[in-house]
Amino acid sequence: MRNNRSLRTVNVPVAVAAAIAVGVILLVGASLRARAEAGQNCKVYALAAAKQHKENEERSCGFKGPEWTKDIKAHLAWCQSVPPQEWRAMLKKRQEMLASCK
Repeated sequence: MRNNRSLRTVNVPVAVAAAIAVGVILLVGASLRARAEAGQNCKVYALAAAKQHKENEERSCGFKGPEWTKDIKAHLAWCQSVPPQEWRAMLKKRQEMLASCK
């Protein structure tokens, strides 16, 4: 009888530890997946931003500032430093500005 109790108390912490380990693995996996997706989204953002800059120059719109650069690495770094809604808003803002350029 005594041995069964000892095994139960040992098994409960092992089961809890196993459940925690599985939870941590799932969270780490989700975090890595989210980072990979964010990195890919920022690559797309940076290319689109550079394309918008090119259009700004080709159409002689004259828009200036750090958001109007051909430096893809700068766009990428900025995108990675802000939440997705912020870089989406910037893309939209530049597109609206280009649409107003005559």
